[in-house]
Amino acid sequence: MSLTINIEPESEARLREEAASLGISIEQLTAQRLVEADLLWRIRSSAPEPETQLLHRLLRRRKSNALSDEELAQLQSLLDDREERAAQRLRDLGRLSQLRRMPVRRLMEQLGIRPIAPYRSNLCQGQGDRRKASPQPRWRSQCAPGIAVAGQGTPTVSGRMSRVTQEPTAALSRPTCV
Repeated sequence: MSLTINIEPESEARLREEAASLGISIEQLTAQRLVEADLLWRIRSSAPEPETQLLHRLLRRRKSNALSDEELAQLQSLLDDREERAAQRLRDLGRLSQLRRMPVRRLMEQLGIRPIAPYRSNLCQGQGDRRKASPQPRWRSQCAPGIAVAGQGTPTVSGRMSRVTQEPTAALSRPTCV
């Protein structure tokens, strides 16, 4: 594919200088920047507001034990969608960190992204029913297939899903996939 973009001479000179310092062509640098822009857009994209409002309403209803079976299925579907988006976001962060040649945690700090804990739920590990909450909190789901986050650095890839624990890592105290 061929694409022509007209830019200011100062910008072109800066791009040529940066490409030369990296030992790559200006076309390669420009392509890398476009990929980075796309990854940043996907990383910063959030769920639609109506979906978030529905999720919060269903979570409140579940907390008060007022969910119908249909609402329970809808809640599970919303949580699954959120989990998949979070896994994709993690993959995008890993790809962007590789492009920028820096650890994921440092990239997250630069972007102002803080890790958050997954949703808590009584629908743990595919039980699919409304059981009484256990005294020890359980996490709703497992890590995204093939992604295991352990300690510092970039995500590691494993061949199976891992359970989520609430054991603190050396870097921060949050749930960690092991």
